[in-house]
Amino acid sequence: MLPFSNFTESFEVLPLDMERDYEDIDGLFELEEWPFIRADLEVSHGQPRATAMVARSPEQLLGFFATHHFGNIGYLDMMIVDPKARVSRIAIKLYMGVTRQMKRKGINGWVAHSTNDSYRMFKLMRYTQGQSFTLFARDPQSAESTLVELESLRLGSADHDQLVALDRDVFGLARVDWVNSLLEQPSARFYGRKIAGKLVASVCVRQRRGNAVCLDAVNGRSMQDLAPLLETAVDGLAGQRLECFAKTGSALHDYLLEKQFFVPTFFKEIGPLVEWRKGNTGDIGLSENVLSLSWF
Repeated sequence: MLPFSNFTESFEVLPLDMERDYEDIDGLFELEEWPFIRADLEVSHGQPRATAMVARSPEQLLGFFATHHFGNIGYLDMMIVDPKARVSRIAIKLYMGVTRQMKRKGINGWVAHSTNDSYRMFKLMRYTQGQSFTLFARDPQSAESTLVELESLRLGSADHDQLVALDRDVFGLARVDWVNSLLEQPSARFYGRKIAGKLVASVCVRQRRGNAVCLDAVNGRSMQDLAPLLETAVDGLAGQRLECFAKTGSALHDYLLEKQFFVPTFFKEIGPLVEWRKGNTGDIGLSENVLSLSWF
């Protein structure tokens, strides 16, 4: 077999093809210890102006870069380049190829989240540093999950408009296509708390690697509205590993610590995820009620 360095001398940047590329992308997720699965990439890739590209040599996939959008803001989901290929120009070619296409689609602002190893890149590209998010996890606490009470709070297509409205009030922008994609995704489930028929809190439980689930899109107009729903969700899912990207220093951050969540070892070395912005992003995603990261 040829040395890896020879593979990087001749490579193409191509649109991501899920059937062709996902097995290799999954290998990169596992190598970097990210808990994501195919469904996460499918939700991102399913957005109307999403753009994702891969770098491939004739022999193998060398890296990928996936993005989607909320309104005219491009969210730079994730880039991973095989460690053996990082001395090449693969990362910059992926970045330039993807952002060029996104601009053609009307994107005029950018939001990214960096680990320690990509921190310098965003500073060099004159992004502005902002809030940060920390990954928390909790190992199974009992032999089985007790889902009866939680399932009584299950939301579905009939709750679509209220889910979109609550998410808009928290995030600052109606993310209709994003909510639709999650409602249609078999590995994602929405739960909510209603008062007099009005949705006041919601959480999306998304499957992750190793039979774990992630508490995602943790939305409420106050922690007081959210706390009873979170209590039911955490108790109902006690038989599984739970994960959550919480805004650092937020009420959700404190709640998870109280519930014996911890920061995984791999994330201590690379986190927290620092948010970077550039261009016309306004105050989207910056509300004090944004408690969790909904980015992938």
